[in-house]
Amino acid sequence: MAKGLVVFQNVCSSCHGADAKGFSDTISDPGYDAGYPPLYNSDYIKANRLRPVYILFLGAPNFLDTQITVNGHTYKNHMPPYGGGGNLSDSDIAGVLTYVRTTFDGETDYIHPEEVDSIRDTLIADCKNNMPPYCDTSQYVPQ
Repeated sequence: MAKGLVVFQNVCSSCHGADAKGFSDTISDPGYDAGYPPLYNSDYIKANRLRPVYILFLGAPNFLDTQITVNGHTYKNHMPPYGGGGNLSDSDIAGVLTYVRTTFDGETDYIHPEEVDSIRDTLIADCKNNMPPYCDTSQYVPQ
């Protein structure tokens, strides 16, 4: 849990906020929220417990076309990929997602490094060792 907090503070909080409630920016691009979506009580994240693993591997909206709807707000700001060729290990990803789930959503089931590794293996094998933006991985993201 401590590792997840450190990753959250160093990687996630600058965009999603220390309270994980995100930042809104509806002025610079009317019709969309050009800010960063909340992780706190996010219906998008809660819809599938492994969906955030894909988001950390692939970035957003790389695999989400151009937008994402979270808690009724449509966002289209970019998030870089952190897992595939990025700077987060399987353990880092599992830790930060477990931290977010337990701290901000009251979930009790952990994301395990083995689950992250399995997703990494699938993406790498199917993309022939090229992580995004070099391959289309949209078919892998759980709905």
